[in-house]
Amino acid sequence: MNMVNIKAKHNKTTLIIMRHGEVENLGKVLYGRLPGFGLSQKGILQVISSAEKLQGRKISAIYTSPMLRARQTGAILSRYFRIHPKISSLITEVNIIYQGMALDSFRKEIQSTLYTPVNLKKGQESIESISDRMMRFVHLVNGKHPGETVIAVSHGDPILILKCNTLKRSFTWSYKKNNYIKTGDFMELEIKEEKYNWK
Repeated sequence: MNMVNIKAKHNKTTLIIMRHGEVENLGKVLYGRLPGFGLSQKGILQVISSAEKLQGRKISAIYTSPMLRARQTGAILSRYFRIHPKISSLITEVNIIYQGMALDSFRKEIQSTLYTPVNLKKGQESIESISDRMMRFVHLVNGKHPGETVIAVSHGDPILILKCNTLKRSFTWSYKKNNYIKTGDFMELEIKEEKYNWK
């Protein structure tokens, strides 16, 4: 066993996983992975507020989704922690087949059934696929930064799906409605010897 693995086994790694700030979405569309869609002024202030709450923490690395809104969130964080963010596609937005659709129509007609077999057959990314890549990211962080504290900027569904996986519970529409993470907010995941604790 090498020294990195020994360190990972005996020290707690902390992953601060943050949702990007609010997005400027004047057309009120479901933007998903569409290019553009950066932070609104409110979103910038949300990220600044979270960064100020985290000041004083010793942060070893910052990772972001490749989406513009996540990269802009990471850029704000980098000014506080003097760390250049790294981009990871593992924590990117869900591949949503309805992106570009009017947001109101999506919420009324599709959102609650997005991950059903009918949509999966059309190419919708599955909960299992999202969970798998988010867990791969967790293992990557724990391997590269054992015993350290890392920030990751991701998106609402991937964050909550990761939480459900580590808590060994199902990601359902009901759970999502009652537990969704707000833009600019963050949660902490403590990792120690394949055991997970949310703070």
